[in-house]
Amino acid sequence: MKILLVCSGGMSTSIVVKAVEKKAAELKEDVYVEAVSTTQFEEKVKDFDVALIAPQVRHRKQYFDEIASKHHVPTGVIEPQAYGPFGGEKIIRQAKEILKGV
Repeated sequence: MKILLVCSGGMSTSIVVKAVEKKAAELKEDVYVEAVSTTQFEEKVKDFDVALIAPQVRHRKQYFDEIASKHHVPTGVIEPQAYGPFGGEKIIRQAKEILKGV
């Protein structure tokens, strides 16, 4: 499963990427995760299975949905509680739930 995380600058999400990678390794899940800024989203989203939006840019969800839908990539907003160094498992679970609904 390929997960794209988008935030305002792509910086704070690097902590979340590490959390997802760590939890995926522990769970022996085949997960690739990458963080991008809002300006990189349109270029990158086509290469992913699901796109998750950081809480601080959730107000732009409609914009991300429009771009992602062109590439048939579902989106979701990361819960604020999952957005941090201990949210890896919640984010993996959220991505799976979104993909089940497709």
